[in-house]
Amino acid sequence: MSAKNEQLAINYMSPLALVKQQGGEGFVSGNQPRVLDMPFDNDNWTKVLTAQWKLEAVRGIGYSFSSLYDADQLSGVVVGAITHDFWKTGLQYTLSARKNILDSFIVYGGASTPDNSSLPAEYGGNDGTHDVVPHGAMTGSTVVSPEIFICGLKSRTEAFEAYGKANQKRNGSLKWNGTAPFYWNSFGVEGVLGYEKRMMPDGVLAISDYVESLNHFSANKKVYMSIDSYDQGIYDKNVLKSIRNIVYKITRSWVSILFPLQPGPGNHL
Repeated sequence: MSAKNEQLAINYMSPLALVKQQGGEGFVSGNQPRVLDMPFDNDNWTKVLTAQWKLEAVRGIGYSFSSLYDADQLSGVVVGAITHDFWKTGLQYTLSARKNILDSFIVYGGASTPDNSSLPAEYGGNDGTHDVVPHGAMTGSTVVSPEIFICGLKSRTEAFEAYGKANQKRNGSLKWNGTAPFYWNSFGVEGVLGYEKRMMPDGVLAISDYVESLNHFSANKKVYMSIDSYDQGIYDKNVLKSIRNIVYKITRSWVSILFPLQPGPGNHL
């Protein structure tokens, strides 16, 4: 808190800092110690990383939450932010060359990390925060860090459930009273997993026929299929129109088509 009428400005605050240079040291028990390293997003197909100890120090930054655990017993600690309205929360770690030893573990608000193409994808190459505006600061007579949750249990699953409940209590939750929603999306099979030109009109009709054949599948609501425009060279305006016209004509009573999710020139209907 500042003196009267004084305004503070800060863009980094750490509510938890374990640092070797300041006498701190952590220990993750078990025969298979791990640190969960979450990407800020997966826009660059960045995978969730389970960092493990090697013969040299291993460094990384995850975001929002992490877990320090034993992969054999699935016991350990869950740490994560429960406030998300201002700070991007980073979890920075250094695994010692000595197995099970943490040289540093820092939870901080103000994460702003650019991608570094010289690094492996999950270790900084593609897992930055992808900011599109300059990193700002919290200002005021009082400034606060992100609130964080820490829970250690023999069951890491139960610790994560407790983390979810803490977030629910702090931030509220939404309730869904309708029937179970279902949404089919072509994104996983078109241009992403090595398949190309599968979701042309014939492929879309084959999928829609299969979904229609499922008993009671559309008993409550219409089914929505999304034809992702991952490859703008495939889904030109004429192809999209032909898909819409054929499917609507045959299955008007039960299905609608949404496309494209990713806008491109000439692809709007």
